[in-house]
This record gives sequence, structure tokens and C-alpha cells, in this order.
Amino acid sequence: MKTNEIKNTLVSAFNQKEMLKNIEGDTDIFDLNVSSLTVVDLQIRIEEMLKLEAPTAELMRQPTLNGWISIYTKLNEELQLVS
Repeated sequence: MKTNEIKNTLVSAFNQKEMLKNIEGDTDIFDLNVSSLTVVDLQIRIEEMLKLEAPTAELMRQPTLNGWISIYTKLNEELQLVS
């Protein structure tokens, strides 16, 4: 999977949440009063689409679209090295 595919998947998932629609890449989602339950729901949806799993704590430490893209891209790269 290419980085662009990961980015497009995450942008699409974020846009499905009204509070995160059209969010800027470096905007902290918690500054928009997004709850941790919303974060976990978003994580589950994204991971179903990407077939990748990231630690929730890591996503919470990088609560931006760009942060999540980075996390899932790194996971994908690590998976490719193992395959």
C-alpha cells in the first residue's frame, strides 16, 4: 500500500465525522473537543480499511491527521519489510 492510499483513506475516514470534516493536517483533534470514544471509533474504522493496527495510546499522543498518517505509514512500511 502506498502512502498516498493511506492518506486518502484517513482523510475519507476523518471526513465521515462531522467534527473532523475538512480538518487541517496539523490540527489537534482534541482542540476540537473530540472525545476519546470518537478517536477509538475512528481508529477501528481506519484499521478495518487499512488492515493495520496501531496502539491507541500512540494515536492519542499524535492526535492530528498528519500524525496518524505518519503512524499508519510507518506500520505499513514495517509490514512490507517483514513480508
